Amino acid sequence: MSSTISSRSSCTLQQNCPPEIQIQLRDVRDLLADMRGASGGSLLVSELDPDDDEDAAGEASAFGIFPIEFNILRDDEFQIRRGYYGLALTYADDQEVMPLIERTDDLEFRLASAIYRMTTETRPHVNFVQGFDAKGLADIPGLRESLADRYEIGSIDISGDSGSDISGDSTEVLIVGGATSTLDSLAVQRIEEYVDQGGAALLLMEPILLNPQSPYPLPVRSGLESMLSDRGVEFSGSLVADLQSNERVSLGRRGLFNVIAPYPLWPIAIPASDHAITSSLNSVTLAWAAELNVTDTARVTPLWQTTPAGITRAPMESIIPDQEWDVPPDQLSVHTLAVAVTPDEGDTQGRMVIVGDATFTEGQFVQGNPSNLIFLANTIDWLAQDESLIRIRSQDRTPPTFVFASDYRKVMLKWGNLVGIPLLFVLIGVYRVTGRKRRAQSRWKEVVT
Repeated sequence: MSSTISSRSSCTLQQNCPPEIQIQLRDVRDLLADMRGASGGSLLVSELDPDDDEDAAGEASAFGIFPIEFNILRDDEFQIRRGYYGLALTYADDQEVMPLIERTDDLEFRLASAIYRMTTETRPHVNFVQGFDAKGLADIPGLRESLADRYEIGSIDISGDSGSDISGDSTEVLIVGGATSTLDSLAVQRIEEYVDQGGAALLLMEPILLNPQSPYPLPVRSGLESMLSDRGVEFSGSLVADLQSNERVSLGRRGLFNVIAPYPLWPIAIPASDHAITSSLNSVTLAWAAELNVTDTARVTPLWQTTPAGITRAPMESIIPDQEWDVPPDQLSVHTLAVAVTPDEGDTQGRMVIVGDATFTEGQFVQGNPSNLIFLANTIDWLAQDESLIRIRSQDRTPPTFVFASDYRKVMLKWGNLVGIPLLFVLIGVYRVTGRKRRAQSRWKEVVT
């Protein structure tokens, strides 16, 4: 934090609370102490106890922080207690209040975002392209909550003669959210001119359109393929599957049981490089994603890729989960699923991020893998050249995906845990018992002789 920032934090906490709250309370205090130390005196922290101080109770009420009821175990019975567990940040005439601290795993990011919002006069504009059956802000659950504190989020119509040109003054980041209808020539031209003039763009490329009546999807061409090719990225439209790292889906009931099977067309991608966008992220879950071929390695950096067990399929092949995936080992390889384009120094073009999928932003995938939403928010921060919160947002997340190089290693680890470890203890016990007998016989022989 800059030394010119002056902010005040007021925390009202109750000492006599359940053990799980005591652990959270310690985390909150430690975090506030660390942030105060890092601020160089710009962040003032005070802890209030409204139960014993009427002025503190009045201040808490003014912030909208009111007492809550909770149970504690006392004298072998549960008793009801009331206490305060909230936090408020103030800066000049602005304030940010958390009436109840429900979780602390992302508290650092929420506090940093609140401080950023209160101390920043203008906010960058993020605009979604309207039409062309593309996704908008309402189609991506959780994104508004992640970005609303720091960005102005809207939409823009760029189609046909009635569409608007894209100005860098009113659009810092442009998002094309998986258009499944082909963009007209004027829309493509406007996007190209915007990027050429230094604008930043996130292009979510949807390779197929699902057919509810058939297991065979329809291929999609957005009209942006030639633009990507000119910037060092070839969009083939081929679907990518990963035979090692993928999601599992239900095949329905088979007799008495619900059958769960791996679905390689929903790959769990792993980081392809050390990039700010993927910082501290372990994986993202994609769905029916397209391969991206990098032809300009100087400007284009891969972000996400498959494991070495990746394959490609034609976009019109069957996508049903219940099918055979027998592929010769010599046909398996790594495939790139998302890239970042950074212009050369002195180049007037803007940054771009291209992802071979847009379905990963939908609710079931965001809920199944929260890193999907974090990746999307990190991408927008990077495109807006505001990378200060990326590291904080990505902290304390899910552990790395457990990927095996072969089924043999997976089976060996499984049976090693089930049989090997117990067998090891049995062998140690046998050794100790037989060794004890030998030692006893040796001692008696010495006595006899």
